[in-house]
Amino acid sequence: MLTITCFIFEMLGNFKREGKALSTGRLKSLDHDFATFSDGQIFPHGIYDVTRNVGYMTLGISHDTSRFVCDNIARVWREHLREQYPDAHTLVILCDGGGSNSSSHIIVKQDLMNLADRLGIRLLVVHYPPYCSMFNPIEHRLFSQITRSWSGAPLMSLQNAAQRAAMTTTKTGFKSFCSR
Repeated sequence: MLTITCFIFEMLGNFKREGKALSTGRLKSLDHDFATFSDGQIFPHGIYDVTRNVGYMTLGISHDTSRFVCDNIARVWREHLREQYPDAHTLVILCDGGGSNSSSHIIVKQDLMNLADRLGIRLLVVHYPPYCSMFNPIEHRLFSQITRSWSGAPLMSLQNAAQRAAMTTTKTGFKSFCSR
């Protein structure tokens, strides 16, 4: 079973981030994150494999769209999940209720149907009700850990954010893969 959702966008640049980071000196950063001082923004999209306790993060730089979500699902399926689940006939996807995964937008449904045709597998999409992300495992098992890895030091570049997300692990065996 996979859970899928998109993080709130993050701005790149020398902005203060809550938390602690190891450093040899005092970090100097801007205390206000105005978009005019930003070096860009990233749209983190996550896929969490509940069975194997593995997270797949993709950092986009354009917009959070249903096409972006479907392209990420297809990429993660081809590169990682197909070999892990070779006999799978159905892919169960748990989605939060808003943004690019919204259950009320027709374009999301069309893109998911096209994705199912591309992958040659059935998709069972289950949407959480609005404001119920606290029940979505991706919030507690993937995004909370990525946020912890990103805390304390500024996200200076897309590569920096991807490296820090990819090195995220936990004592319970969670590991993360990240691509841009």
